[in-house]
Amino acid sequence: MSPAPCPSAPIPLHAPGDWTTWASGSAGAKSPNREHAFGVRNLLVDESVPDWRAVKYGKYLLGNGTSGAVDWPSLPDAAQTWRLLHGKYFEERVVRTAPAGGLPGKIDPADDILCPETFQLLPDSSPFLSASLSLELIRVEDLTTLATRATEEPSLLRDLADRFLKGDLSAETDLGSILDSFSMHRDLRPSFAGFYLDLEGIFSSPNPGWADDLRDALGLYHFNPLPPIREFGVLVFKYPVKIVPHFPSGTKVRPLVPPTVLDSRTANPAFCPVPAGSLTGHTVHLGQNVPPLMREVLHPPVAYRPSHLFRMGVVRKLVPVDTLEQSRRWHLQVVRDQSRRPDFAQSTDA
Repeated sequence: MSPAPCPSAPIPLHAPGDWTTWASGSAGAKSPNREHAFGVRNLLVDESVPDWRAVKYGKYLLGNGTSGAVDWPSLPDAAQTWRLLHGKYFEERVVRTAPAGGLPGKIDPADDILCPETFQLLPDSSPFLSASLSLELIRVEDLTTLATRATEEPSLLRDLADRFLKGDLSAETDLGSILDSFSMHRDLRPSFAGFYLDLEGIFSSPNPGWADDLRDALGLYHFNPLPPIREFGVLVFKYPVKIVPHFPSGTKVRPLVPPTVLDSRTANPAFCPVPAGSLTGHTVHLGQNVPPLMREVLHPPVAYRPSHLFRMGVVRKLVPVDTLEQSRRWHLQVVRDQSRRPDFAQSTDA
């Protein structure tokens, strides 16, 4: 079987020419600031962004709507301007306000009010639309953020979660109330999730550092305890595909799709796109040179129940930023080999 054809990366085709010049140069993809450079590189090579989304994103790069077109070559801090415009796109086209009743059980791809662009106009050939409903997903939430959005004290949530995980069923009702409140106060932006089958080994044996290992395996770069932050308390939820909101066209069809560079407000330096036609995304492992590929998908947010709470832990280890480029290099090599696309991202990461 011959390698899959290499489509052109769509975002540069619809972006202003001077932005593409900036993004491809020493201030963008070739910047010595790797944390910034990787985000720009991803924009240049992400083949999973459909053309119609790239057209809309390109219009945001023309300007902010109040001060006219952006003159990219003359900007003293083009990187900051790009981050602001990228965030504007995300807030207006990906974030959606949940209805008064909380997270819906259905998602209509034709409803531009409630459905993020991530799940609109999906082709029938999308491979995980009919994923097994019993397939188990893993999602990591920041404990403090979840409690704050639920208008509760983090200490109360920590205590209830600890008691429930130890088998104290008297904590279930109050824990459920906090999770319900969280669902009522969150928006409908897509959720990043991993596959329990890929991560099972992290949980299967005594491992006091499992939370750090899970952070590294899923490429959760934002859980980096830089001073004055000393640690992140995290809640791990495990749930079946069947609780993911489904399309109105069929109760068995769940919108699970590979993540793209447009589906996060900020550019995660540990994110790396996948070649066109990939079944899922793959996280960049933060702690290994030659990692096993961890699958990653996006889906509409789900309403957690106490029974979905799987683990509670603490992330204490710093992200090894100095080795991030090496991790990305090895990651891309594995992706190229498995997808039979030796040319993928060569223009930015040769």
